[in-house]
Amino acid sequence: MWTLLLACETADVPTAPTQVLLPPVDEVYATAHGRFDRDRDGLLSSSEFTRGATRDSSGLPLGEVDTDGDGGLSVDEFRRLIETREPRPLIDKTKSANPGAPKEFFREVLRPARTPGDRAAPREGLPNILLISMDEVRADHLSIYGYEDDTTPFLHRFAAHGAVFENVSSTGNESAYSHAAMLTGRYPSEVARPEYLRYQVPEDAQLVGEILKLYGYETGAFLAGGHIRHEFGFDQGWDTFSDELGFASFWHTTPKALDWLDGRDGAAPWFLMVHGYDAHRSWLLPDPFFHRFTDGQGSDTAERIVRNASRAERIFDGVYYPDFELEKTQHPSGVYILTPASYQRLAEQSGGHGQRLTSDDVEHIRGHYDAMLGYLDLQLALFLSAAEASGHLDNTIVILTSDHGEDLLDHGYINHRTGLTKSCTGVPLVIVGPGIERGQRIDEPVDIVDLVPTILARAGAEPPAGLPGRDLWPAVTDGSIEPKPSFLEGVSKQIGVRTATHTLLYSGVPLVDPDYVQKLVDAPDEAFVLYDLRTDPNELVDVRATQAATFQELRTTLTAWRAGLTRGEHGMDPSSLPEHIRKEMQDKGYWEFGEAAPD
Repeated sequence: MWTLLLACETADVPTAPTQVLLPPVDEVYATAHGRFDRDRDGLLSSSEFTRGATRDSSGLPLGEVDTDGDGGLSVDEFRRLIETREPRPLIDKTKSANPGAPKEFFREVLRPARTPGDRAAPREGLPNILLISMDEVRADHLSIYGYEDDTTPFLHRFAAHGAVFENVSSTGNESAYSHAAMLTGRYPSEVARPEYLRYQVPEDAQLVGEILKLYGYETGAFLAGGHIRHEFGFDQGWDTFSDELGFASFWHTTPKALDWLDGRDGAAPWFLMVHGYDAHRSWLLPDPFFHRFTDGQGSDTAERIVRNASRAERIFDGVYYPDFELEKTQHPSGVYILTPASYQRLAEQSGGHGQRLTSDDVEHIRGHYDAMLGYLDLQLALFLSAAEASGHLDNTIVILTSDHGEDLLDHGYINHRTGLTKSCTGVPLVIVGPGIERGQRIDEPVDIVDLVPTILARAGAEPPAGLPGRDLWPAVTDGSIEPKPSFLEGVSKQIGVRTATHTLLYSGVPLVDPDYVQKLVDAPDEAFVLYDLRTDPNELVDVRATQAATFQELRTTLTAWRAGLTRGEHGMDPSSLPEHIRKEMQDKGYWEFGEAAPD
């Protein structure tokens, strides 16, 4: 089979060098520093550094980074802070007396300095392809998409040189599900058994990098850990593969990616994937970023929630239940598991000792999420600027996207695994590179399964048979794209379909149920929710009763899609996971907790 594919003629791919898209690294630092320097005196004072917030034990005092002791943070000191301070506490990688304990907040890490060599010579022929996955980034909180706060100015500038897709669905609402779709071009339940606690990409799945290698591409992946590690099947087929412990930042992954680019001989085209959890809970950052988009200190409740990921799992319908007991069960590894059923129990919570979050609390929590986006923006600006300065973006297609969003209390909860609304599944997609006219905005709905066909087409590679996605290149070259619905899968008994005008969501039986399709056919109308995106873009009002014809049409579409899927049956044995990986899931509010749930 592959012998035949290798004999195919390559596509007619433009090979013009990429123009200058971002300022030099020195200018990136100076511009970022200037965003905090409100009085424009060249130094960040104490109030500019903390924005009036009172720091606790997780803070980083100004005096600790003001190395010359003049009471303010200069551009050089700001640069040193960004370069040397680990941005979030990770799981300890050493066998200490307290294995798995969080590292010191924002500890100083002297990373090896990068010394770029000569600028890489432009290479003609097939383009390089850079895929950047920004974990937990919802599109509508980015400057690119007109958000009210300028969260991502550098990426906004970068995106202006290419095509921005306005209506993108992530296919799944959890990292492993969506990245499996992103890298295979298939729906999560086609790739593996759709069971959240056991989901793993099987060895017989074909990742896009494996296919590109057959066409002469050199491939590298620098992934940030969490669910996107080798234990979950994401390491297969790469020439060079690196993953992190904990839920790491682009601060950790991009320097390694640059080293990989610098070390190549330049003879072959390359495919590189870089991943970071910079927007992921818990929302902890060193100042001056921590309260970048908040007005000083928030309430004790709001600050506690943003500092501890598991507390967000105790919020439903805008009420925080600090004493809610997360449902646990024991699996073969001997540890206790938080199952998705906990979310249903929380939804059914009545009475109890809940605390309704105020509008100020909600805005403060959202402000912390936005601050994470600001830090992410800087890290990617530094990476892309350095890559461009070394010639690595010449003849390179850059794809920026995300695996899922975060509800941020739009529908009464914070996390992304509870729903399939656009807050959780509406993600960015930006494509920049040779052959793409700058300044394009594409309205037609697309989704993550479209990426593999698009990447393979640019590489002159034949896609595997039966991929559900389509090549997006016509959309960025002549504006034409065939309309099709986007389908969604959640980790908690949820599926959905989204068109340009409507979203239909179904919540019922587990996706692994052997009679799922029949039960979907027999489901009562009350198991569905219909949103009209033309009048309700935030998906808040169910119009199923008043738009019966549209409801029946989309229900038929959803059922037909589900009936046509071949469900994957591979699932991991949870007992095979190393203890430190299980601990990672615990510390970030995922499916596993220890003997007692974290406070």
